Amino acid sequence: MGKVRWFAVRLKLEESLNTAMVIIMNAAQIIEEIGSLNERDQGEVIAHLRQLEEDRYHQEQVKIAAQRLKDLEDGFEEEVSYEEAMSLLRNRL
Repeated sequence: MGKVRWFAVRLKLEESLNTAMVIIMNAAQIIEEIGSLNERDQGEVIAHLRQLEEDRYHQEQVKIAAQRLKDLEDGFEEEVSYEEAMSLLRNRL
């Protein structure tokens, strides 16, 4: 096998092994790995996690709004006072 082809095969194998390693890491191992990063890289991981959490929150809000619109269209939504609506929202946060 030529050197270039062998390198490509080896690189692909290494990529496969790295992918498999990530798949089998448990939460404790991931946390340990993050703890071993330098401060700048840890900051990037934390920023990414915060963005994921914000995205999930917004997705959930969209789902809630879509369900309420569907309920209104289907006639299932009943009138709720402002105070009750605010109480329901506060309890969700």
